[in-house]
Formats: sequence, structure tokens, C-alpha cells
Amino acid sequence: MSEEVTWVALMDVHAQYGFKSVESARNAVAAGRFPVPTYKLGRMIVIDKEVHAEFFRRHREAGLQALRNNKTVDGHQGSDDADA
Repeated sequence: MSEEVTWVALMDVHAQYGFKSVESARNAVAAGRFPVPTYKLGRMIVIDKEVHAEFFRRHREAGLQALRNNKTVDGHQGSDDADA
């Protein structure tokens, strides 16, 4: 049996999801507002590594597709020196 950990702790990745504190991320989990499914291991809230990776892979792909379609992801235009 593999000893590899298959999850990431919420306390280690909450900032990647836009939460300033682990407590605000825990509140979002409790309220059902956290952007990916989580589960508890003992007292720890965790996210499956594949779920975590897939969430960011999809966002990356959406951003790349927007660039391919000459659209901006966040509504901001590029800088004036974009033709460099």
C-alpha cells in the first residue's frame, strides 16, 4: 500500500482559493461556499489532490482559451507595450 498522501490540507492552500485566513476558508466550507469539495480527516479539513489540481487546471485552460480568442480573463486590457 502506498504511503503517498492523496490530499492537501485546507490550512496549506486556503490563500490559493482567495481566503485571507484559514478560519474564513473553514467558514466557507461550513456554509457550503468553498469552491471545491472538501472532507475531514480527524480535525483537519482537506481537499483531494486531484480535485485541487483539476480546479486550477480548468481555470488555466479558461484563461488560455480567452487569450486564444483575444479576450481578457479579468476584463483588463494589456499594457501599451504589448507589441514587444
